[in-house]
Amino acid sequence: MGAEETGETEAAVKPVLSLSSQNWTKLKQFYDVLRGDPAAASDQLWRMFYLSATTITTLGFGDITPVTTKARMFVTGEAVFGVIFVGLFLNALARLAQRAGDEQEKGPSSRA
Repeated sequence: MGAEETGETEAAVKPVLSLSSQNWTKLKQFYDVLRGDPAAASDQLWRMFYLSATTITTLGFGDITPVTTKARMFVTGEAVFGVIFVGLFLNALARLAQRAGDEQEKGPSSRA
């Protein structure tokens, strides 16, 4: 391997390593947010994701609140969507459990 090939390889690997470092920092910030410190997310995207996740799952910790009218309306819509989504999910689980119970009652002989 010549000097040119080594330089090309280093030039190709260097951006990948710095990208990994940036991703690692983002993952660390996300982990800190999950551990209960939303202020640890320096990037607005992570803070918005955290607010959306706590709103849609109906946890609503209250540590981050929307300030503008548009943001309040959006978060209200997310909260309504979250309740509907959880209801649909639980309904689907109940239907699966009911079908499994019905199949057990019928027994294996009726599965022709």
